[in-house]
Amino acid sequence: MAVFDLTTNPFWLLRTSVRARKQDVIDALESAIADDLASEADLLRAQQVILAPNTRLGAELSWLPDLSPSRAVAIAGTLSGNPPKEIALQLLDGIVGLSRANVAADICRRYPGQTDLVDQLTKSYQNLRLADVEETINASRRIAGFSPVHTDLLKATLSKIELQHADCATVCLAECACPGRALSTVIGDDVEPGTLHFEFLEATVRAYRAWVGRRLQQIDEALQEEISSLKLQPEDVEIAKRIRAGIDLWSEWNGPVELWDQAKGLEEPRSYAICDKLRDLCLWLANEMEQRKTALEITEGLRGNFAKLPSMLKLLEEDASTLKRLVEEEGISDSLSALQRAVDLAKETVPSIQAAFVSKGFSEKSTGIVLGLYGSFQSAVAATRGTEYAEVPWRMIRSVMIELNNQDQREASERLGRDLLAIAIGKATAEFITVLQDDLRTVRSNIKWSQVDYLLKTNRRKEALPVLHALIAEQAPGDDLDKLHKLYMKLQADIAEMNRRNKQRAFKWIIGIAVVCLWIGIKSCSDDHDTSSVVPTSPSPSLQSDASPASTAPATPLESAEQPTSTIDDGQEVKPPTGSRRELSRDELRYCQFQHARIARAKSLSSTNDEISNVNVAVDDFNSRCSSFKYREDDMTQVKAELSRRSSSIDQDARGLLTGSTIQ
Repeated sequence: MAVFDLTTNPFWLLRTSVRARKQDVIDALESAIADDLASEADLLRAQQVILAPNTRLGAELSWLPDLSPSRAVAIAGTLSGNPPKEIALQLLDGIVGLSRANVAADICRRYPGQTDLVDQLTKSYQNLRLADVEETINASRRIAGFSPVHTDLLKATLSKIELQHADCATVCLAECACPGRALSTVIGDDVEPGTLHFEFLEATVRAYRAWVGRRLQQIDEALQEEISSLKLQPEDVEIAKRIRAGIDLWSEWNGPVELWDQAKGLEEPRSYAICDKLRDLCLWLANEMEQRKTALEITEGLRGNFAKLPSMLKLLEEDASTLKRLVEEEGISDSLSALQRAVDLAKETVPSIQAAFVSKGFSEKSTGIVLGLYGSFQSAVAATRGTEYAEVPWRMIRSVMIELNNQDQREASERLGRDLLAIAIGKATAEFITVLQDDLRTVRSNIKWSQVDYLLKTNRRKEALPVLHALIAEQAPGDDLDKLHKLYMKLQADIAEMNRRNKQRAFKWIIGIAVVCLWIGIKSCSDDHDTSSVVPTSPSPSLQSDASPASTAPATPLESAEQPTSTIDDGQEVKPPTGSRRELSRDELRYCQFQHARIARAKSLSSTNDEISNVNVAVDDFNSRCSSFKYREDDMTQVKAELSRRSSSIDQDARGLLTGSTIQ
């Protein structure tokens, strides 16, 4: 590596100028010898270089041809004393052209490790033009009496000076904390080919390439050792991490060389070779050893560090895309398998974990098996988010809720459903949330049914009535609602009979609870729910999972008694006055029973806000007249018989209720 030093230049040694004539140079030699400026041999050699046509140009170009003789000598004199960096940089003030580049190169050599000095040298070349240099040299030669320089010789000699400057830049960069990054910054993005600036950077990169070669060889050898180790232990993630670090280190050192070659439309051969070798390793890991995650990590490292190799980058991007998909699928499979194991364990231990669900719920505060189930669920949700499997973890936990319900652990089932719904808001699909809400309604109905069953078995009928009333209010129209009504009426009749016997009265008194409640707002969901959603099949239903139908629930705890038939005598309906606890005539009782049937049918037919509002008006009117009354048993028997024959007219009247029509 050549050393550029202004204080070894022949013009400095003789303290003469590029404009000095031959006799002035001869006189300068005698003065220099007398002043003992250097050894006589060095001074004599300096004179010969200046006077000989073949060597003079090199001395001129490596001196300060743009400056006056006195300033040139002053600058070189200052540098010969190795001044502080700040003082040396001040020497660049006001200097232009080749003289500025020469001073900057000398400063770079003297103060290694300073990236800003290399930047100064590079900027000196940005405005440097060959024609300007030629004009400066020939102007000095005309004064000195030397023949003008030929352009080709000037260009060739100047290239040698550029190499010396490039060596100075490399010496300076070599002492930087991150030489490669520093040179990449110096190179920049906008370099015009064919300029002296381009030629200087080309020379600098060439010098850096030669200097960094040994370091790259060491990195290559270290990577090869790690590759061999990983092939023996493909599951060892620490080896993979060291390979990734080696890739980063390679890119840090060789990055500017790749950048420069890319600017010229080339791909740096050493980087291409190391990248190709590591890509082969990744393919082996993924295809033969099924270590796809490790392969992806190394591939991502290659993709990020070798972006300046276009043909290789295209392959790496394809590899990374495929590996990401495979790793994602692998992660989904692993997380769902872990969740399935946790779900199976929970189902196998329902009796022992139901208390944990009731007391701690389904959250990070859970304990034991339930906490494990919660953790596996959260991991599966994270792994499947944004994929086609996103809803699977939610339905797997729902199956635990169903299992708890169907094993009569309904308090635990309700708590799990409630907590799962809280988690689902904003995360699960609207469809799943609707299904889960239906599940919760069914579980809560089952809990009430259990309460009713217990109260009836313990002969506490009066306490069972309000619970049964709540069930009726929550029940959708259908066979189940009819069974509930029958049971409700049977309970009322039993209680009335007990009261009659106790009070020895002729009439049965039955407190009628309003069986129709307001239906507020538009229906929250359509009739085309997922077929896996919960559909009660009896007054105390089991839930059905997504996989298979659940077993049927126990039969209704209390069946209504068979009612005796009587001759049907269709009569008119009379709307009772508002109020309660009146004894209804047969015509008034007929109105209440028929109106109840009309309202139930209208509820099932309504679909708009206006229709729902009209039904609610009918409900309010019904409750004001028919919520609490007394009747004769034979009247009720007769009216029920009539009602069974009036389904067609009931349906027609119900449709009238939807439009606001009233029954007079």
